[in-house]
Amino acid sequence: PNDYLIHGDPKARAEFRARSAEVERNFDTLAPMTAMSAAQHQTLATARRDWEHAREMGQAMLKITAPIGNRAAAARMEEFDQLVSSIIAQLDAIHDVAHSETEDSHAILHDLKLEVTTAVLVFLAIGLAIAIGGIFLLNRLLFPPLQDLSRGMRLFSEGQHAMAEASRHAFQ
Repeated sequence: PNDYLIHGDPKARAEFRARSAEVERNFDTLAPMTAMSAAQHQTLATARRDWEHAREMGQAMLKITAPIGNRAAAARMEEFDQLVSSIIAQLDAIHDVAHSETEDSHAILHDLKLEVTTAVLVFLAIGLAIAIGGIFLLNRLLFPPLQDLSRGMRLFSEGQHAMAEASRHAFQ
């Protein structure tokens, strides 16, 4: 049995105070969270009310002068344990919903990342196709006349003026 509060152990008293303060801090941290639904906030409020009752029960049990062998104290400890188990179940329910929502959000973000990556790759491929097409277009439109001009200049420099003239007309 879980009778740590009714054994009268001073360490148990100190640990109860420390754990109680920790639980209070955690409730204070959770209360203002806006990401929780109204139902989650209601469950949290119920868990906190139950915790306040459990804390009062625990403090009362710690004040029992002769706890060892006291059947009433043992019954209170059992009631305390059941209340704490109920609080844990309530907080687990909030956690499970929050965890599920977080996983869903993560999956949505992952899918969005894949879509954005795909879009970027598509745009890169389109840009590359335009660049390659531009190179081929420049090669077909600009380079042949330049080659003709270069050939005509070479022929002209070699004294073949008739061939250079024919090359000049082809360039125009």
